[in-house]
Amino acid sequence: MSTFGDELKRLRVEAGLSQAEVAKRLSFSDNSLVSKFESGKRIPSESQMAILRKIFPTLPGGPARRDRGKKKKELMVGHGGAQYTFDTEDRLTLSLTGVAPAEAKAFLEFLLGILKKREEV
Repeated sequence: MSTFGDELKRLRVEAGLSQAEVAKRLSFSDNSLVSKFESGKRIPSESQMAILRKIFPTLPGGPARRDRGKKKKELMVGHGGAQYTFDTEDRLTLSLTGVAPAEAKAFLEFLLGILKKREEV
């Protein structure tokens, strides 16, 4: 029975892609994480799995991520009345309390631009 990593490698090779090419599509600086996914040493995050499934539509569901008791790191950025929180799972929590409509619209357009770039990968 093949593992998730075996299947990822098989699909990558069949597609004629190098680990470096897949890494670039995942916005990684090098191919070491792709190598770790294929060897089973690392498990892709939900956002990484979403991109991998766009590259390889027949890729089966990845292994379940284990919570190793680590607290999730968060980055909170405030601008005026807006609070943006990013956590380690690439989730964004947004509070626009007291933000002018024009500023809220500009920020949402910025986010849509980021999402559009990720979809093009």
